[in-house]
Amino acid sequence: MSELQVPLTPPKARQDIRKLQTEIAGYHGEPFRGAGWGNPAWLGGYCDHGNVLFPVWHRAYLLELERALQSTKGCGDVTLPYWNETDSETENTGLPKVFYKRPSRLMAKRYVTLSTPTNFKQGSMIPIPNPDHDYTKPPGYETVRYPFSGLVGPKDVDATKAHNQQYQELPEDIVNGHLNENAKAWLGFSVQTSDGNTIYTGNRENDAASFDPLFYFHHCFIDKAFWDWQLRWNQVEQLEVTDRYPGTTSVDNQGPTPGVAANTWLDMDTPLQPFEVKIDHKKHL
Repeated sequence: MSELQVPLTPPKARQDIRKLQTEIAGYHGEPFRGAGWGNPAWLGGYCDHGNVLFPVWHRAYLLELERALQSTKGCGDVTLPYWNETDSETENTGLPKVFYKRPSRLMAKRYVTLSTPTNFKQGSMIPIPNPDHDYTKPPGYETVRYPFSGLVGPKDVDATKAHNQQYQELPEDIVNGHLNENAKAWLGFSVQTSDGNTIYTGNRENDAASFDPLFYFHHCFIDKAFWDWQLRWNQVEQLEVTDRYPGTTSVDNQGPTPGVAANTWLDMDTPLQPFEVKIDHKKHL
């Protein structure tokens, strides 16, 4: 993914990687913007789900995070890894242990480089003014991997603390066991005719999913599956959208995203907000 030109986030903002991570996570769901800020019929985040733009929007999203990581000193060649959700370890035990064991220094023994889709390289990503760049979490806020609630509204704090306390009092291996059983249950659903959302059942929802690092490992795997599909069906050079097919309107399985009108037909000319790539619409990968 490292070939796309001109990242969305200005270089100056990249100096604070923690603040930047919050900004990028916020593109997916909260903080809401546009009509979705106060109307549940509209989606408050930029992400596309349940429609034909799902794989291409999330590909651009992953690239933005990868570029942000590469902006950190000494990490210019870092790339995002994927979690193989079809391997035997996941099937038998749930999450790979690296996701829930205590922090340690990771030394990769081997890695595989996947070539970038040809015409995705040729595009130019254009900065779009983003009012969310001053968005930050409240002081002391923490995101967590375990089955905790992350609500921080004034009416939710006490209930959240009470809910979390029951897990804080359990041994760590018991909490991890609950999480792994959930992961196996999520992956038990077929994703052959889905955009991948079934993996999130009971885990987290779109508004806050991107604040959990595990989200990106999952979406890198979905992107790999999409790329494998492109290779298999010779869809590397261009993609086509069948006119008026289910999943090609802005209201299919979700509300319209910010800047998109209701009942808008989606095609290869539809902008992937907040990203913009100037290339031939038939090659907009």
